Amino acid sequence: MQKSLQMISDQTKSTVFKKMLAKFINDTSEGLFLSDAMERYKGVFGELYVNIIRVGENSGTLIDNLSYLAVEMKKKKALKSKVRGALIYPMVIMTATVGIVATLMIGVFPKILPVFSNLNIDLPLTTRILITVSNFSSQYTWQLIAGFFGFIIFMWYISHYLWYKRIWHRILLRLPIIGKIAVKVNVANISRIF
Repeated sequence: MQKSLQMISDQTKSTVFKKMLAKFINDTSEGLFLSDAMERYKGVFGELYVNIIRVGENSGTLIDNLSYLAVEMKKKKALKSKVRGALIYPMVIMTATVGIVATLMIGVFPKILPVFSNLNIDLPLTTRILITVSNFSSQYTWQLIAGFFGFIIFMWYISHYLWYKRIWHRILLRLPIIGKIAVKVNVANISRIF
């Protein structure tokens, strides 16, 4: 066991993973089961992988279980790659749309707004809203950018809490297209495990 872990440690490039493997080597050489050593890093491996290794240690089928996990990880990586590939095009379109709208609001509209103000006519509600949003975004550009990055950092911070994950997954599953993709990915993962 220690030789296998040492070989993996020699081949890995991640210093964090090397430290984790060194701890595994130390723990297993002192008589601790691999599953118990991995359980300390449950956030990295997940309960499923730890329990499959524990079952293999108890039943004497550790090699078969490790082979199963290797195949499972390859399938999971392939599925994740397909899902990412399917979502790239919509994300590029959405990013380009947001970029174009931001450029119009901050750069173009403020230059043509004086034309509207010189016209002594009652503008439609949508045009007035557009003018207000454009004025606000051009006056507070840096504050909006700082607020956007602050919002992203805040969302990343609270994403580690269980209550947030439950709310986020509930919202995600109710979204029209993304919800169906999330359900199909999870059903595929559960079906493979069963």
